[in-house]
Amino acid sequence: MRFHGFVGFCIQTETAPDVWKPVPSEKEYSGEVLQKTNRSVEVTTSTNDNIVINSRISIVADPYINQHFPSIKYVKWNNNYWEVTSVDQTNYPRIILNLGEVYNGPTVEPEQSTP
Repeated sequence: MRFHGFVGFCIQTETAPDVWKPVPSEKEYSGEVLQKTNRSVEVTTSTNDNIVINSRISIVADPYINQHFPSIKYVKWNNNYWEVTSVDQTNYPRIILNLGEVYNGPTVEPEQSTP
């Protein structure tokens, strides 16, 4: 199955002297879904349970993702934001992104996305 979507990064940026803030950015990537979505519900003590998927997405590395892979936070896929739980670089030049639950952190406004 093919993947085409955005990978979201949160890079710490100095907004004032000694004041650092995570600034979200996105880049568009294509690749393959290595494992289909296995949807499960994580039961918690909170009011709403968390939806978790156990999918892996493989994309070809470029210089930007090689430099910023520790800052990867989410993948926008199927109109949802999914948290990236880990990044596997052992099959270089391919990078495998392991997805988990719905991502609720900072994202980029649509007009700020970088192609």
